[in-house]
Amino acid sequence: MTSLDTSADTFLLGDYSINFASPEFDYIDPINFAVGLFVDVQGTLATADALNLAATKIEPTPVHAGAA
Repeated sequence: MTSLDTSADTFLLGDYSINFASPEFDYIDPINFAVGLFVDVQGTLATADALNLAATKIEPTPVHAGAA
């Protein structure tokens, strides 16, 4: 997660702009969002080549020992 904007409810995940205004949150509270956090995001792209995603579900990504 990069470029977190809590006013606009958006962050960047790679090249994708993620809107987190109304998704389901599993095991995470958006108040704990921070740049560098690893998350799994499910959502809807308007088109196959769109870079804006409306998140429907966000959950933390487990980081395993030895992962880089």
